[in-house]
Amino acid sequence: MARAKCLALTVFLLAATCGLVRAQTQTKTPADGGLKLGLLIADLRHERWQTDVEQFTIRAGELNAAVVTRDAQSDPDVQLAQAKELITKGIKVLVVNAVDGDKAAELVAFAHKHNVPVVCYDRMILGGHPDFFVSYDNERIGELQAEYLLKLAPQGNYVLMEGSSADDNATLFHQGHIKVLRAAADSGKIKIVSERWVKDWSETEAYMEMMKALAVTKDIQAVVAANDDTASGAAQALLDNNVKPFPVISGQDSDLSAVVRIIKGTQSMSIYKPMKPLARLGAEVAMDLANGKKPASQMVLSNGDSNVPSVLLTPRAVDRSNLMQTVFADKFQSTAIVQKELTEQEWRAFSTQADNSGGSK
Repeated sequence: MARAKCLALTVFLLAATCGLVRAQTQTKTPADGGLKLGLLIADLRHERWQTDVEQFTIRAGELNAAVVTRDAQSDPDVQLAQAKELITKGIKVLVVNAVDGDKAAELVAFAHKHNVPVVCYDRMILGGHPDFFVSYDNERIGELQAEYLLKLAPQGNYVLMEGSSADDNATLFHQGHIKVLRAAADSGKIKIVSERWVKDWSETEAYMEMMKALAVTKDIQAVVAANDDTASGAAQALLDNNVKPFPVISGQDSDLSAVVRIIKGTQSMSIYKPMKPLARLGAEVAMDLANGKKPASQMVLSNGDSNVPSVLLTPRAVDRSNLMQTVFADKFQSTAIVQKELTEQEWRAFSTQADNSGGSK
C-alpha cells in the first residue's frame, strides 16, 4: 500500500511540475514569426495531457507551425484569460481542451470576434459555434467500461464514480454506463448503491467520494470509475477500508499508475486511447483551418447551439491480457518503468501470462 501511495505521489508531483513549467512557456518550431497555433489544456497535472501536448507540437512542427501552449489548471476563468492572451498575440487557430464546456462558449465568441477559428480538443464546447471537434467516441468509452465490469460482476452492488460535472465528456461516459447497466439494474441483478461526481477529475476528491460511498455500505462488487485518476482514489479508499473481496474497477487513459494497478490486481481495466493519432489529427485540423481549408469530417455533432463537424476515433479496453500488445507495444508506457514498481514475483506472473496469451516482452 505504501509503495502504491509513493507511486501515485511521484506521478502527481511530476505532472504538476511539468504543468507549471509548460503553463509559462511556449514550444517553438520552426522559427519565430511563422504561423502559430494556440493550444489550451484544461489541466496538465493529469498525466495523459503531457502526451497530447508533445505529439500535437511534433505534428505542428512537421507542418511548419509553432505551438503556444497554456495550462489552465482546471480554472475556466484562467483559461478564458489565456485564450484572450494568445489571440492578441496573433495565433491563427485556437485548439481548446475546455475546463468547463459551458463557460468555454464565451471563449469561442471572443475568438470568432477576432476571426480565429476554434477546434474543440477531446471535449466539446457547449454553446457557441466552434469550428471543429476531435475526440474519441466518449459514449462508447462508457459502454466499454460498464460492459467489462458487468461480465466480471453480473450481480451485486455498484458504485458509479463519474468525472467532473463541468465536463461534457463525463456526461457522455455516464450515459454509456447507464445504457449498459440499465437492464441489469431494472431486473435487480445489480444495484447502484452510490453515484458520485468527482470535481476536476481529482484523485483526492475521488478518494473522499469513495469514502462517502463506503460509509453507506462496504458490500461493493464493482466501481465504474470514469478515468484512471478517479479509479486511483477509489482503489485507495477501498484498500484503506480493507474491503474484501476487492471490487472490480474500471478506468480510462492507461496512465502509469493504472497499468501498475492492473498488473497488481487493484484495477481491472482501463480504456486505451492512443494520444498520438488524436493529437496529430488535432494539429492537422488546425492547420487546415489556418490555411482556409475545410477539414474532412466523419459527422456533425450538436453542442446545443450548432452542429459541429467532428471526427471521433475508436477507443479500446485493455487489461492484463493485452497490455503487452497495446500499451507496451505502442511504447505508450515503458515496461522498464512499470517493472520497477512491481515485485519480481508480480512481474514474472504478468509476463508469463502475456507470453501465454501471445504478447511479447
